[in-house]
Amino acid sequence: MAVEFDRAIAPVGIAKSRTDDDALLQRQFGLAADAVRALGIAIWPMVRVEADDAIAAGVARYSREPGLEQTVIASSDNDFTQCVRGDEVMLFNRNTKNILDEEGVIARSGVRPDQIPAYLALVGDVSDGLPGIPRWGPKTAAAVLARYGSIEAIPRDGGWDVPVRGAECLAQALEKCWFEVLLYRDLSIPRTDVPISHTFADLEWRAVFYL
Repeated sequence: MAVEFDRAIAPVGIAKSRTDDDALLQRQFGLAADAVRALGIAIWPMVRVEADDAIAAGVARYSREPGLEQTVIASSDNDFTQCVRGDEVMLFNRNTKNILDEEGVIARSGVRPDQIPAYLALVGDVSDGLPGIPRWGPKTAAAVLARYGSIEAIPRDGGWDVPVRGAECLAQALEKCWFEVLLYRDLSIPRTDVPISHTFADLEWRAVFYL
């Protein structure tokens, strides 16, 4: 389980530097981790990788375990839609309370979960700082990817058999930003090779215990 800790807020009227604030936050990590462990929940401390990568790695490692009926990722991050698989791995948006299975991902974005990195590379993703490609909007990207499957398979001369406006201009924009869009796609793919020490049995909740 990946846990996010909110940054501590200084009391009104007390000036604090960023260094002091970070030091205060660091001192709280151990206490927060101990509290979560006391609830009987496995915790994966991550230093050199992001929590997103740990979650994606956990899904890849554990979601096909025999006897596991369903895995639910609780996050509002669009990147995790690429981890959705049928109704076995689903995404629960903690803000909107919506739950997406694979059909839901397709209905919302117009592309399959495995095409989400390419989709985000084309249209951009503000939360991850991806600017996207000029002229490319969600409907255009979905229609083109639904037809050709991947960025590499899109004809770069604009000779598309897809009913979208300005195909030639769109192709020119893609050609101009070709290496950038491939980079954006790669940046949108979370790592699934993060080392996690727990076995599947270790993740089972047994009881709250006292330290």
